[in-house]
Amino acid sequence: MAEARDRFLRDPDDDRAVDRSAGSGLSITEALVAESLDAALGKRGLRRLRHEPGLALVVEIPAASWSAPTEAVLVRLCPAADVVVVLGRRTSGSEFSENKASEALGAGKTVIAVTTSPVTLLPASYLGSTDLRITLSPPSVQALRRIVAATCTGSARSLRPVDLVGLGLHDLAFAIRPGSARAVVDRLRRASKEKSTALLAHADAPPIEDLAGYGAAMDWGLEVVEDMSRWRRGETVKLSSCLLAGPPGVGKTHFASSLAKSAGLNLISTSVGRWFATTQGHLGDVVRAAVSDFAKAADAAPCLFHIDEVDALPARATLSNNGRDWWTSVVTTVLLEVDKLRTSGKPIVLLGTTNYADNVDEALRRPGRFDRTITIDIPEGTELERVFHSVLDGELVGVSLTPIIRRVRRATGAQVRAWVDAARRIATSEHRSIRTEDLIRTVLPIDDRPPDQMMTIAVHEAGHAVAALALGSPVTEVSIICDGTAGGSTAVRADGLQTKGRFEDQITIMMGGRAADELVGKGASAGAVSDLASATAVATSMRASFGFHGRLLHLGPEAAETRLAMDRAFSDEIEADLQAGLARAKTIVETHRDVVERVAEALVSHKILEADDLRRIWMARRRGTVRSRKSRRCDDGRSFERG
Repeated sequence: MAEARDRFLRDPDDDRAVDRSAGSGLSITEALVAESLDAALGKRGLRRLRHEPGLALVVEIPAASWSAPTEAVLVRLCPAADVVVVLGRRTSGSEFSENKASEALGAGKTVIAVTTSPVTLLPASYLGSTDLRITLSPPSVQALRRIVAATCTGSARSLRPVDLVGLGLHDLAFAIRPGSARAVVDRLRRASKEKSTALLAHADAPPIEDLAGYGAAMDWGLEVVEDMSRWRRGETVKLSSCLLAGPPGVGKTHFASSLAKSAGLNLISTSVGRWFATTQGHLGDVVRAAVSDFAKAADAAPCLFHIDEVDALPARATLSNNGRDWWTSVVTTVLLEVDKLRTSGKPIVLLGTTNYADNVDEALRRPGRFDRTITIDIPEGTELERVFHSVLDGELVGVSLTPIIRRVRRATGAQVRAWVDAARRIATSEHRSIRTEDLIRTVLPIDDRPPDQMMTIAVHEAGHAVAALALGSPVTEVSIICDGTAGGSTAVRADGLQTKGRFEDQITIMMGGRAADELVGKGASAGAVSDLASATAVATSMRASFGFHGRLLHLGPEAAETRLAMDRAFSDEIEADLQAGLARAKTIVETHRDVVERVAEALVSHKILEADDLRRIWMARRRGTVRSRKSRRCDDGRSFERG
C-alpha cells in the first residue's frame, strides 16, 4: 500500500484510489469497490482526500453487502482516517458517535461515514458539515474489463452492459476468477440470466396472466411484466409503483406473488407490523428495521418490494399532539427511503398494499412514491366466475358455474380458494374428480331438511317451472336451496310486451306450484303464501291500475289494496281471476305430469337446474304441450322469481 501512495505522490494525476495490480493484496470484491470509489470521487475528490486533513466524508453505498469491502478499501486508501460504518442495525462495533467524530475532526483526522441511508442514519449536524458526499454505484463495464484483464488471460472486450443486468457486487466477484477472460464473461452472462429470472418465495404462485378479479390492478401488473422484459433486453425503462387497496381477502398478497413470478423478480416482503414485531418498539429500533428492509430490497434487485399494511403508518394530518412527534419520525423515514429507492435507478418495483387507502399519508400516495392507487373490489357476476375457474386451475373446464354465482353473488378470492379446497377434499375422499355438486355443498349452507320435505319443495318448484315452459316464458333457474327466506325459487324472465295475456300467464305460473302440490305432491300447504300474495297483486293491478277489465280509472298500489280490502265485489272478481289461473295451471301440470316429476327428481339430486337443464328435460317429454300464447317481443328485460 505504501508503494501505491508513493506512486500517487510522484504522479498527482494518478486517478486510481488504490493499487489493483497483481500482488496488491486487494480481493476481487475490494477491487470492484475501488473502481466505484474512483468513479464517485474523481481526480479532484481523490486529491482532497489524500492531501486535506480533517475532512468530513459521507459514502452512501447501494446495499449493506457493500459495507465490509468499502470499509477495507477506505482504510487502505486513508489509514489515518476514522471509518465508521452505519447501517440499519449495529455494525462494525458501534453506531455513529457525534462526540467521537467531532473530537477526530478537531484533531485534524479525516472521518468517513459509510451508510446505506445518510439522511435517516446519520445526524443532521454531521451531514450539514460534510466536505465530500459521494454515492457508490456498481462498477461500469469498462471497470470490469480492467479488473478481468488484471486477473485473467485474454480480453473481456466482448462484455456488454446487458451481460450485467441484475448482478450485485458479490455476483460480479463470484464470476471473476484467475483463468480465461472468456470464461469470466460466460459466467457473468449465466449469472445475469439466472438472477434476472430468479423466483424467490413465490414458486407456487400462479402467473399473473392466470389470475382473475383484479381489474385495473391486472392492467398495471401486465405493464410491469412488459417493462421487465424490455429491461432485460437492455432498454431503458422507468418502472412504476402502485398502492393496492381493497378489503381483506381480495388477494392483494396473492397478486404480489404472482406478479413477481411473471415478471421474474425476487420478492421481498415486509410490513409495518414487522418493523415493530422484530424490535422492542422503540423509535430508533423501528426506524432501523424499516431502513434495513429497504436496504434488503436494494440488495435483491431486480425485485418486487412489497410493503403490506401501509395504512398502519398513520396519516400525519390525523395525528394527535401526543403521538405526532414519534410517528412523524417514522413516516418521514419511510418517505425518504421510498424516494431513495425510486431514484436509485435499480430495477425495483414498489408495491404497497392496504385495506384502507384513505388512511395512508397523502405524501406517500403522491406520484413519484406510489405512482397510482388502485382499488380491488370484491368480484361478482362473470368476474367472480372467472375467479372460480382460475382457482380451479383446469378443473370443471367448460362447466357453467352460474347457479353458484347467483347464490354467492360476491366473494373474495380467499373465500373462493377455501371453497374450492373444501370441494377438492370431498372429491378426493370419494376417489374421483371434482364436480359442480361438490362446490355447491361447500359454497351453500348445509341442508339438513329431511328427504320427503326436499321432494315436496322440489315438486312445488317444478310446477312453477313447467307452467312457465308450457306458456313459453323463459326459465333461467330453478332451485331448492334454502336462502333463509324461502325453501326454493324459480326465476322466470318476463320477456315481451306486458299485455293482459302476459299478466294472466304470470298468474298461471305463480299458481303452478300450488297446482303441482295438489296433483303431484302431498297437497297444498301454507308454504306457498308468497305465491298467493304475488298473484293477488298482479290480478289487482290488472283490474285497478292497468285498465284490462273495462275500467280505465287508475289506482295506485295503496289505493288498490284499500279497495281490495273494502270492496267485496272487487275482491270476488280477484278471487275468480286467481281460481281461473289455478285451473289453467292444473291443466298444464296434469298434461305434463311426467315432466314435473322428472324436474322434481333432478332438483333433489342437483339442488339447482339452469335453463339448459330444463330445456333438455322439456324436449324429452313424452306428451304434447300446451300451446304458448303468441306475443310481440321487445327489449324488456324484467324478471320475476317464484318462491
